[in-house]
Amino acid sequence: MEEDFICPICHEVLSETVQTSECGHTYCRKCIQAALDIKKECPLDKIRLDHSMYYQDRKTERMILNRRVRCVNG
Repeated sequence: MEEDFICPICHEVLSETVQTSECGHTYCRKCIQAALDIKKECPLDKIRLDHSMYYQDRKTERMILNRRVRCVNG
């Protein structure tokens, strides 16, 4: 899976993808919500953020869903 589709908080494939409006980073919705509950900043670049400063990233969600995953032995 491409690095662009990995959440920098949980290190899993993005789920319910959101993008920050200030710096453009993408996270799982639940991951960024939990992170912002602890500290009101972007986990990657420390720009001030709050819960109103991210939005659903449907484009990235579609790209993830459209990826074809194949077994390397298949």
